[in-house]
Amino acid sequence: MSQDFSREGLLKFHDYLATKGLMNSNTVAARKAAANKMLGVLDDNEAADLRNIDLDEIAERFFNLNKNDFTPESLVTYKSRLRSAVTDFIKHTENPSAFRTVSSRTRNSTQKNDPMPRKSANNNINSTSGESQANKSAGEITVQIPIRDGVVIRFIGVPADLKKKEAQKIANVILAYAADDD
Repeated sequence: MSQDFSREGLLKFHDYLATKGLMNSNTVAARKAAANKMLGVLDDNEAADLRNIDLDEIAERFFNLNKNDFTPESLVTYKSRLRSAVTDFIKHTENPSAFRTVSSRTRNSTQKNDPMPRKSANNNINSTSGESQANKSAGEITVQIPIRDGVVIRFIGVPADLKKKEAQKIANVILAYAADDD
């Protein structure tokens, strides 16, 4: 029996999670919505094996096509949901008997067990943006801000309870680096 790592396989897998009660149906619905929208930028060849996708590229393509419909914050949420959906899908497809959902695994698991490592040379489903589990537990977030076509800046380690005065301090530092608009 051949393993199916396709976009369609991912959607069927999430239906299975909901039907069997292995995951909250609202979580499944949110993941499927993100997957349907973001993976919609892929052609059939790209969608045939989700182990080979580059999540950063997908997010950029998706954002470029939908700039007016999504905020940078909602893109981060969609990307996080897609990452979780694909992580669970790959783990289950590779070894169904050892499968546990992302939400059921401990938050402090090491990266070496992650089938979707962060940015690496091979670019398989990799990302340097979005919130890491460590940042979430520390009350920190990563903020992505598209500033012009093809340019997105990332602020990593932003306190979740950032105060206006602190934000202004950050803004002043960034302004110091800016060149004139001539």
